[in-house]
Amino acid sequence: IARMKVPPTSGLNSDLYKVWSLLNDASGHSRHAIESVAPLERMLGGDVAEAARLGLMAHWRNSAPRRRSQAGAGDQNTVLLTDLMGLVGVSLEAACGDGWANQLSSHEATVAASYATLELNEFPNWLTVLAIAKPEEVGQVLLGEILYEISQPNLEFRDTLNKVSYSEDGVPAIIAPGLLAELETGSQMPIGALSKVLRILVRGLAGETAAIFVGLGLERFETEADVVVAVHYLAAAFGLNPKVATECVIAKLGRLGADEQCATLDRFFSMAFGDSSLNYTLRKVEIDAETLEKLVGLSSARYPPRGLDSESSRYRWE
Repeated sequence: IARMKVPPTSGLNSDLYKVWSLLNDASGHSRHAIESVAPLERMLGGDVAEAARLGLMAHWRNSAPRRRSQAGAGDQNTVLLTDLMGLVGVSLEAACGDGWANQLSSHEATVAASYATLELNEFPNWLTVLAIAKPEEVGQVLLGEILYEISQPNLEFRDTLNKVSYSEDGVPAIIAPGLLAELETGSQMPIGALSKVLRILVRGLAGETAAIFVGLGLERFETEADVVVAVHYLAAAFGLNPKVATECVIAKLGRLGADEQCATLDRFFSMAFGDSSLNYTLRKVEIDAETLEKLVGLSSARYPPRGLDSESSRYRWE
């Protein structure tokens, strides 16, 4: 029992590993982060469970996980078991009570954030707390992983990017300025990555930086030859400034042919108001009466009410 509490100077604590394996099997979770040793207490008793808790907490502080960006080619989806032990250690410590994140050093916060990137499907519950307490360290880790994922055009799944795009607002807010800077460089992104990046920007930007992105997004909408990419930018800008974005799309529609008008409107309405996986209107956006009337006009022009021909219900782009 005593050996489990103290991490070895080198190598793996085999006793701790065996007990962690039992805990992992007994927890029945679809996630790696385990926040309680209660299953161990029932199986092995309170002394063993407490020793395992202390040992796992010591383990994460005395090791650093291998991030996916640091893995070799073909190993990005492989997580080391010792790193999963560390993730459990952070989760157990975070479950001890409020204020744990404020007590971490900068190095410890960086290590904890690195462990968080290894969780399945979404970040551990404690990452939002860590992001509030240590935004710089969390931001550096997550942004580094995302920029790596964006730079890999053949990557099948961009795990950290996907997680951030669906995270609580506190996490996107610390990543968004760095992603905006990346967009401003003119970096070309795969469309699957671009849609997630734009989603993060809509959720994370505010004030002056939001206005900067709206200007950039509408400029890309005007100049981008690929209608799919162009409308992604338009819909994201709409999520932050519906009035300006609506005026911009009306102006551009007046310069397009009928087929291009339909393709643009179909994608715009779908991304702005439709399927949640593409919907950029992710927070309550106030739409003034004049803009709303224009949107209704666009909708009526594209989808005429039954019984009216398209000419009689046509919205005048001019």
